[in-house]
Amino acid sequence: MFFGLDGVEVGLIIVFVCLFGGILSGFPVAFAIGGAGIISFGIIAALDSAGLLIHQAVDQSSQVYRDLVNSGVSPNSISIFRYPDLPRIGEPVFPKGWEVALDRNVSFIVNRMNERVFGRGIRSKHFWRF
Repeated sequence: MFFGLDGVEVGLIIVFVCLFGGILSGFPVAFAIGGAGIISFGIIAALDSAGLLIHQAVDQSSQVYRDLVNSGVSPNSISIFRYPDLPRIGEPVFPKGWEVALDRNVSFIVNRMNERVFGRGIRSKHFWRF
């Protein structure tokens, strides 16, 4: 953890800096945003693969957590900030690796294209007219 920040927080800072730098670079905004996304994903994937980005969460299998829930505290209100003494578990930002994260993002984009662009055009009665 850099400067006491969680891996997700460091990742958001990297994305913000890349987007800010991409927009200020002088490229058209559409290219700058796409390029900044690719560059920031590459940086985060490299840091995650090296083991430098660790996400810490409350360990929900610990006895202290169960005692706190049994005392009447809602599990939705339990966080690291309200109960900093609870035991934590550390896991990578990309739990199954950057390859699976990239595959999920690309498949999401392709599925959205299929739903919105191609699917709507086929259902339209004017699809074949140019």
